[in-house]
Amino acid sequence: MLRLTLSAAALLVLANCDTAMMGSDTTTAGMGKNYQQMQAEYPDLSVIEFEVLDDNNDGVISADEEMDIGGDEDELTVDDEG
Repeated sequence: MLRLTLSAAALLVLANCDTAMMGSDTTTAGMGKNYQQMQAEYPDLSVIEFEVLDDNNDGVISADEEMDIGGDEDELTVDDEG
C-alpha cells in the first residue's frame, strides 16, 4: 500500500510540474537552477525532493534553497524543516 501511495504522489507531482522546471535551459542566469540543472549536479535528486527544496515554487532552486541540501556526495539529504 505504501508503494502505491508514493507512486500516486509522484505522478501527482509530475502532473503539476512546470515546464521551466523540467525542461529548457533558458533559466535566467543568476536566478537559480531548474530541475534538469540540479539533477546534473545531484543525480539522485528526485522530482519530489526538488519540489521540497523549491520553497517559493518558482521552478528553480536559488542559492539559498540549495543550502538546504546536506550530506556527503554518496547520500543526498533534503532538509524540509526550513
